[in-house]
This record gives sequence, structure tokens and C-alpha cells, in this order.
Amino acid sequence: MRFARLGPAGHEIPTVHAEGRHLDLRPVLADLGGDLGPAFFAGGGIERAAAALAAGELPAVQDAPLRVGAR
Repeated sequence: MRFARLGPAGHEIPTVHAEGRHLDLRPVLADLGGDLGPAFFAGGGIERAAAALAAGELPAVQDAPLRVGAR
């Protein structure tokens, strides 16, 4: 399980990469600051993401380009 942000700068979708695909983390992030920031990690976000992944609750992200680096 790896975390990433996909899409153009400023409009990224927070995702978890597992089983060869990117899954949308926004349902898990609603009450954890909305992003993969300090509130996510301090608020048990990793465990919540793992539970949602195991339960099949995260939708696949379609056609979002992987952007590496600043821009």
C-alpha cells in the first residue's frame, strides 16, 4: 500500500496504490483534513485507509495522470 496524489498541480486526487491500481482516498479523508497531510497520519489515516481497502470501499481512479515532482 502506497499513498500518492494524482492529477494536475493544485487539483490532485489523494490515492492509495494497491493491487496494481490507484484508489480514491477522498471518502476516508473527509474528517482527516481532506488530504494526505499531518491530520491524516495523526488521525489513524493509514489504518482507516487499510480497512477501507480491505472492505472494497474505495473507488478506482480513472484517467488521472501520475505527476512526479513540482510541476
